[in-house]
Amino acid sequence: MTKGFKKKRSPISALKGNTGIAYTDEEKAETLADSLENQFQLNNISNPTQDNNHIRLVSRFFNNENNFDDSPSNTKPSEIVQIINNFKIKKAPGREGITNKMCKHFNRSVIFQMTNIINNILKVGYFPKIWKTASVIPILKPGKDPTLPDSFRPISLLPVLSKITEKIIQKRLCQHLNNNDILIPQQHGFRAGLSTSHQLLRVVEYIKTGFRDRKSTGAVFLDIQKAFDRVWHVGLLYKLIKINTPPHLIKLISSFLTNRSFAVKVNNIHSTNRKINAGTPQGSSISPILFNIYVNDIPRTS
Repeated sequence: MTKGFKKKRSPISALKGNTGIAYTDEEKAETLADSLENQFQLNNISNPTQDNNHIRLVSRFFNNENNFDDSPSNTKPSEIVQIINNFKIKKAPGREGITNKMCKHFNRSVIFQMTNIINNILKVGYFPKIWKTASVIPILKPGKDPTLPDSFRPISLLPVLSKITEKIIQKRLCQHLNNNDILIPQQHGFRAGLSTSHQLLRVVEYIKTGFRDRKSTGAVFLDIQKAFDRVWHVGLLYKLIKINTPPHLIKLISSFLTNRSFAVKVNNIHSTNRKINAGTPQGSSISPILFNIYVNDIPRTS
């Protein structure tokens, strides 16, 4: 996907901001950061009683130290080497400047040190703060007005050590979902061997069956605006608890999600750092899986 962006990306035009027109790269970066900062907030929709119940359950879970007696599955140097080997060389680096190509030249000593660091992260359940600041590249959405900040999709460029750790978390989270058959069969997004084309074929089959049986077939389509950007962290943690995710993973994912920040990059200019109060970072390998868990119960009645 990034390769396609590189080919098609054109310079960002002047932007209409809250304080006027942004012409310079610095002004554009700040204008886009203002827009994204507003996106990374919760929707103004709430059910106080239900929300408070979720908050209390999550709080009780984290306050009970006995919940974290489980032992994480350690990573090995071979797993890290495999992850690095699958990295695409031409992908842009995070703000720290370490490229995927550099990773492919890490010697054994570096790999062993990384293994030790990541195993301690898994054990303690703490995601390093320095890895939680994303360099955001704004990508214009197809058919959108290029002068409006909301027309851009934020792609987070993350530190390479963060990406390696996220891949390890992703693998363990997927193992839990697959081993316990947690994701509903209707979910075709972000799943190996499935796609929206399969979902379309399923709908066509419903229509054909209804037509054959002389019945009408109805459909409800839900377009979730700013989907990744508006995920409620407490609600996501609640759902991770309810599907019996290993506690050490819940603790680490909580650390991964909280106290995140970003800076928008336009050419070589970064905006000031901004806080993220909701959502999962677009560009992270964990985000699609977390979003699937977040919406997994929508088709079900309770």
